[in-house]
Amino acid sequence: MKLLSAVLLILVAAVSGFSQVTTQVATGTPPFASLGGGPFDTLNLGNLNVHFSIPVIHKAGRNCLARRSG
Repeated sequence: MKLLSAVLLILVAAVSGFSQVTTQVATGTPPFASLGGGPFDTLNLGNLNVHFSIPVIHKAGRNCLARRSG
């Protein structure tokens, strides 16, 4: 029973690890795209996808990430 559980665990880990490597998602803007919009949003004119840019000013937490202007 323990051997079957170990083999099943290894098989599941191998399949999930393999699936993460083969698929790649393109993020951001393509290098040679026609883009429009303003300082807040970017519109891809080829497929009409919209990318909103919202800067994080302050995030309170353990490391206290902060972006200060100036």
